[in-house]
Amino acid sequence: MLSTTKKDREYSGRGMKRPFSPSNALHVTMRSHVAQGPWSMLAPRNGSWIKSYIPDLARRVGVRLDHFSVQGNHLHVVLRSRGEKNLHTFLRALAGRIPRHILGAEKGRPKRVQFWESRPYSRVLSWGKEFWNVMRYVERNTLEVLHKLPYLARSKALAEKYREKIGESLFKNRLGRESECSGQLVMLGI
Repeated sequence: MLSTTKKDREYSGRGMKRPFSPSNALHVTMRSHVAQGPWSMLAPRNGSWIKSYIPDLARRVGVRLDHFSVQGNHLHVVLRSRGEKNLHTFLRALAGRIPRHILGAEKGRPKRVQFWESRPYSRVLSWGKEFWNVMRYVERNTLEVLHKLPYLARSKALAEKYREKIGESLFKNRLGRESECSGQLVMLGI
């Protein structure tokens, strides 16, 4: 049974047990502050490698990928796992192999750079509206990175700055309606 409290369904730090449900999807976000320029996850040498590595790793460790998206400085993975061990193996391998590839670090030649900002953020998704909102959010994030959609601020403070920058009427026209900011994410349909 999926816990209904937000605290039990989200994980953001050391010392907390990562949420897990064998029957529900998990949204994982990994962010890097050094992934810029040649170290970007979308740099020509890195982007195609990461996009082929994630499905291959998921297949090898027995994790089902619902969707994943590689951005310049972060990645989103929506997945399902029947066992916690498979999930932890997937996350450890992903968190270790991507920086090794991007930084060119190997055993005996370590790079003294902390690639990831923090531990992977993960959240168990309930089926239905919550699952599809996250899928739309990840897809919208991808389209913004590819410049197919205008950037949409995801907090009230950023939304206000964006509104001031482009003007009230253009802000409403771009979104089709007023944006409703709830916490960190604005869940709008594409």
